[in-house]
Amino acid sequence: MSFWTSLQPERIELMCLPDVCQLLKSYDRYLFKELENILLPDFLEEVPAQHIDSIRSFSENVKCWMLNPLGGFPLLLQTSKSNEAKEFVKRLRRQTDLCNMVKTVRALLNNNSTVTVLRSGLHAIFNEKSLDVTKDLFQEKFRNPKKRQKNIQLKCLKNFISSLTSSTDIRDLLSCLSSDLQTFVIKV
Repeated sequence: MSFWTSLQPERIELMCLPDVCQLLKSYDRYLFKELENILLPDFLEEVPAQHIDSIRSFSENVKCWMLNPLGGFPLLLQTSKSNEAKEFVKRLRRQTDLCNMVKTVRALLNNNSTVTVLRSGLHAIFNEKSLDVTKDLFQEKFRNPKKRQKNIQLKCLKNFISSLTSSTDIRDLLSCLSSDLQTFVIKV
Protein backbone atom coordinates (compact mmCIF):
# COMPACT_ATOMS: atom_id res chain seq x y z
CA MET A 1 0.00 0.00 0.00
CA SER A 2 1.41 3.39 -0.97
CA PHE A 3 1.51 6.50 1.18
CA TRP A 4 -1.12 8.22 -0.95
CA THR A 5 -3.68 5.41 -0.86
CA SER A 6 -3.31 5.06 2.91
CA LEU A 7 -4.36 8.68 3.56
CA GLN A 8 -7.67 9.35 5.24
CA PRO A 9 -10.15 11.59 3.33
CA GLU A 10 -9.81 14.55 5.74
CA ARG A 11 -6.03 14.53 5.24
CA ILE A 12 -6.47 14.49 1.48
CA GLU A 13 -8.77 17.52 1.77
CA LEU A 14 -6.15 19.30 3.87
CA MET A 15 -3.41 18.51 1.34
CA CYS A 16 -5.51 19.98 -1.45
CA LEU A 17 -5.78 23.43 0.10
CA PRO A 18 -3.90 25.98 -2.07
CA ASP A 19 -1.41 26.91 0.67
CA VAL A 20 -0.66 23.28 1.46
CA CYS A 21 -0.29 22.52 -2.27
CA GLN A 22 2.19 25.38 -2.52
CA LEU A 23 4.12 23.97 0.43
CA LEU A 24 4.15 20.49 -1.11
CA LYS A 25 5.31 22.03 -4.40
CA SER A 26 8.27 23.66 -2.66
CA TYR A 27 9.11 20.34 -0.99
CA ASP A 28 8.94 18.58 -4.35
CA ARG A 29 11.19 21.21 -5.91
CA TYR A 30 13.72 20.76 -3.09
CA LEU A 31 13.54 16.96 -3.41
CA PHE A 32 14.15 17.15 -7.15
CA LYS A 33 17.09 19.55 -6.75
CA GLU A 34 18.69 17.14 -4.30
CA LEU A 35 18.05 14.23 -6.69
CA GLU A 36 19.75 16.21 -9.46
CA ASN A 37 22.77 16.81 -7.23
CA ILE A 38 22.98 13.11 -6.41
CA LEU A 39 22.48 11.88 -9.98
CA LEU A 40 24.68 14.43 -11.72
CA PRO A 41 26.61 16.67 -9.33
CA ASP A 42 28.75 18.34 -12.02
CA PHE A 43 28.03 18.06 -15.73
CA LEU A 44 31.62 19.16 -16.50
CA GLU A 45 33.06 16.00 -14.95
CA GLU A 46 33.68 12.87 -16.98
CA VAL A 47 30.47 10.85 -16.76
CA PRO A 48 30.36 7.32 -18.21
CA ALA A 49 27.83 6.87 -21.01
CA GLN A 50 26.14 4.08 -19.06
CA HIS A 51 25.53 6.46 -16.14
CA ILE A 52 24.02 9.07 -18.48
CA ASP A 53 21.76 6.39 -19.98
CA SER A 54 20.66 5.36 -16.48
CA ILE A 55 19.86 8.97 -15.60
CA ARG A 56 17.80 9.39 -18.76
CA SER A 57 15.93 6.17 -18.07
CA PHE A 58 15.26 7.31 -14.52
CA SER A 59 13.99 10.68 -15.74
CA GLU A 60 11.59 9.02 -18.17
CA ASN A 61 10.06 6.94 -15.37
CA VAL A 62 9.97 9.42 -12.51
CA LYS A 63 6.85 11.23 -13.66
CA CYS A 64 4.87 7.98 -13.83
CA TRP A 65 6.19 6.87 -10.45
CA MET A 66 5.07 10.11 -8.88
CA LEU A 67 1.73 10.58 -10.59
CA ASN A 68 0.25 7.08 -10.90
CA PRO A 69 -0.49 6.80 -7.16
CA LEU A 70 -2.31 10.17 -7.31
CA GLY A 71 -4.88 8.97 -9.86
CA GLY A 72 -8.00 9.66 -7.79
CA PHE A 73 -6.73 12.75 -6.01
CA PRO A 74 -7.94 16.33 -6.62
CA LEU A 75 -6.66 18.04 -9.73
CA LEU A 76 -4.83 20.85 -7.91
CA LEU A 77 -2.55 18.37 -6.13
CA GLN A 78 -1.99 16.33 -9.30
CA THR A 79 -1.19 19.45 -11.34
CA SER A 80 1.25 20.78 -8.77
CA LYS A 81 3.15 17.50 -8.57
CA SER A 82 2.99 16.97 -12.33
CA ASN A 83 4.49 20.40 -13.08
CA GLU A 84 7.40 19.88 -10.71
CA ALA A 85 8.06 16.40 -12.13
CA LYS A 86 8.03 17.81 -15.70
CA GLU A 87 10.51 20.53 -14.75
CA PHE A 88 12.75 17.96 -13.09
CA VAL A 89 12.73 15.79 -16.20
CA LYS A 90 13.54 18.81 -18.41
CA ARG A 91 16.46 19.81 -16.19
CA LEU A 92 17.85 16.28 -16.13
CA ARG A 93 17.61 16.01 -19.91
CA ARG A 94 19.31 19.37 -20.30
CA GLN A 95 22.09 18.33 -17.96
CA THR A 96 22.65 15.00 -19.70
CA ASP A 97 22.71 16.81 -23.05
CA LEU A 98 25.31 19.20 -21.61
CA CYS A 99 27.33 16.21 -20.37
CA ASN A 100 27.37 14.79 -23.88
CA MET A 101 28.34 18.16 -25.37
CA VAL A 102 31.14 18.60 -22.84
CA LYS A 103 32.39 15.11 -23.62
CA THR A 104 32.48 15.95 -27.35
CA VAL A 105 34.11 19.34 -26.81
CA ARG A 106 36.66 17.82 -24.44
CA ALA A 107 37.58 15.21 -27.08
CA LEU A 108 37.99 17.96 -29.69
CA LEU A 109 40.03 20.18 -27.39
CA ASN A 110 42.36 17.32 -26.52
CA ASN A 111 43.29 17.10 -30.20
CA ASN A 112 45.93 19.79 -30.85
CA SER A 113 45.44 19.75 -34.61
CA THR A 114 41.69 20.37 -34.20
CA VAL A 115 42.35 23.32 -31.87
CA THR A 116 44.90 24.73 -34.34
CA VAL A 117 42.40 24.45 -37.22
CA LEU A 118 39.70 26.07 -35.07
CA ARG A 119 41.98 28.96 -34.09
CA SER A 120 43.15 29.54 -37.65
CA GLY A 121 39.55 29.43 -38.90
CA LEU A 122 38.51 32.02 -36.34
CA HIS A 123 41.50 34.21 -37.23
CA ALA A 124 40.53 33.92 -40.90
CA ILE A 125 37.09 35.26 -40.05
CA PHE A 126 38.70 38.39 -38.64
CA ASN A 127 41.23 38.78 -41.46
CA GLU A 128 38.61 38.41 -44.19
CA LYS A 129 36.24 40.71 -42.30
CA SER A 130 33.55 38.06 -42.62
CA LEU A 131 31.82 39.55 -39.60
CA ASP A 132 31.10 42.76 -41.50
CA VAL A 133 32.79 45.01 -38.97
CA THR A 134 35.11 47.97 -39.33
CA LYS A 135 38.72 48.30 -38.13
CA ASP A 136 37.91 50.92 -35.54
CA LEU A 137 35.24 48.74 -33.97
CA PHE A 138 36.65 48.94 -30.48
CA GLN A 139 37.20 52.72 -30.51
CA GLU A 140 33.79 53.70 -31.81
CA LYS A 141 30.96 54.38 -29.37
CA PHE A 142 27.81 52.96 -30.87
CA ARG A 143 24.43 54.52 -30.63
CA ASN A 144 22.83 51.92 -32.86
CA PRO A 145 21.86 48.80 -30.83
CA LYS A 146 22.57 46.47 -33.80
CA LYS A 147 26.13 47.75 -34.11
CA ARG A 148 26.55 47.57 -30.36
CA GLN A 149 25.40 43.91 -30.43
CA LYS A 150 28.01 43.13 -33.11
CA ASN A 151 30.61 44.78 -30.91
CA ILE A 152 29.64 42.52 -27.99
CA GLN A 153 29.76 39.43 -30.19
CA LEU A 154 33.16 40.38 -31.55
CA LYS A 155 34.60 40.98 -28.09
CA CYS A 156 33.30 37.60 -26.92
CA LEU A 157 34.72 35.90 -30.01
CA LYS A 158 38.13 37.55 -29.60
CA ASN A 159 38.23 36.51 -25.95
CA PHE A 160 37.33 32.97 -26.94
CA ILE A 161 40.18 32.86 -29.48
CA SER A 162 42.67 34.09 -26.90
CA SER A 163 41.37 31.45 -24.48
CA LEU A 164 41.98 28.77 -27.08
CA THR A 165 45.55 30.02 -27.41
CA SER A 166 46.27 29.85 -23.69
CA SER A 167 44.31 26.76 -22.66
CA THR A 168 42.22 23.92 -23.97
CA ASP A 169 40.83 22.94 -20.59
CA ILE A 170 37.05 22.92 -20.82
CA ARG A 171 36.67 24.53 -17.38
CA ASP A 172 38.92 27.44 -18.39
CA LEU A 173 37.01 27.97 -21.62
CA LEU A 174 33.62 27.84 -19.89
CA SER A 175 34.89 30.20 -17.22
CA CYS A 176 35.98 32.63 -19.94
CA LEU A 177 32.61 32.36 -21.72
CA SER A 178 30.75 32.81 -18.44
CA SER A 179 32.84 35.85 -17.61
CA ASP A 180 32.19 37.29 -21.08
CA LEU A 181 28.47 36.76 -20.66
CA GLN A 182 28.59 38.56 -17.33
CA THR A 183 30.69 41.41 -18.68
CA PHE A 184 29.40 41.92 -22.20
CA VAL A 185 25.83 40.67 -22.19
CA ILE A 186 24.31 40.96 -18.75
CA LYS A 187 25.90 44.28 -17.79
CA VAL A 188 25.33 45.91 -21.18
